[in-house]
Amino acid sequence: MRAVFGQLSKQAIVHLIVVILVFWLFPSFTIAVGIGVLIGIVVGNLFPAIESRAEKFIEDKLRKS
Repeated sequence: MRAVFGQLSKQAIVHLIVVILVFWLFPSFTIAVGIGVLIGIVVGNLFPAIESRAEKFIEDKLRKS
């Protein structure tokens, strides 16, 4: 087990701890966000046109801000 943590960066370990704490405090929120991220990954990989439109939309919104 120590070898696994030795290979992870400090940032990854902090992220893991934060995710565990958030899951412990708000399990349904964490699960919903995880499912949303997975759906986004699948849609982005299956439909590159949707992903490029989403990226363009985000870039346009950031430029206007």
